[in-house]
Amino acid sequence: MVRLLLSYIVSAVIVTLFFTAMYSSVFDNYSGGRLESLGWESETMNVLFWPIIPKLLLGLAILYLIVVFPISWLSRKKLNAKRLVSVGLFVLTGVLIAGIGLISVEPLIATDYFEYGERQELNKALEAIGYGYTNAMVYACSIFVSVSAWVITQLQFKSKED
Repeated sequence: MVRLLLSYIVSAVIVTLFFTAMYSSVFDNYSGGRLESLGWESETMNVLFWPIIPKLLLGLAILYLIVVFPISWLSRKKLNAKRLVSVGLFVLTGVLIAGIGLISVEPLIATDYFEYGERQELNKALEAIGYGYTNAMVYACSIFVSVSAWVITQLQFKSKED
């Protein structure tokens, strides 16, 4: 259980770093970079950055309970001798979750249902940094989280006995 908690903490740091990089990229690229300093003002961060972090961490915790915990148990008990298959299972699952997340979220953001709405502004922001960049960052984050979760939950570190 300690390993899962440690893995969650490392994953939370990774997710937060990737989100911060994407947040920074939005303000660096949106409106030709004129809003770069606006992104780090406290009022903007209180509206656009800090409320998102707990939601990301809660979603990550739910994924750990539903996905990582069962996969780590299965990997330790059934695939202990097959480390390559085990890490492949973690990475494949992470990439599938990232893909499902992108497939379910991007069409909602990309709709121009409202002429001046939150979705359209989010779509403009993502277009400014590029959907390719967003997809690459989400997949890279998922792979880093998957590999770190596998390393922390699966590897057995032998203590030196003198």
